[in-house]
Amino acid sequence: MNHGDIAQFQIDCSKKEQQIRFLQSLRQGRDDQLWAWTQNYVLGYKVYTEPEVYRERQAIGSGYTNWQINQQIMMIVRNC
Repeated sequence: MNHGDIAQFQIDCSKKEQQIRFLQSLRQGRDDQLWAWTQNYVLGYKVYTEPEVYRERQAIGSGYTNWQINQQIMMIVRNC
């Protein structure tokens, strides 16, 4: 899932545990974050040729995707 889809994730309290496990499975590891950052650094021109791909790698490399996942998990825990 990309960071836009994670932001629009619909919480279903009847499937609380499944949703938490699913979101945790989407977390990016440190190696994935470093690789995304490195690709954007080396292929900086992609911001002009493939802006969506570049933004997705930027979200992964900066840890924003994992932050969004944490926010969704906190919403599930707090509201369900």
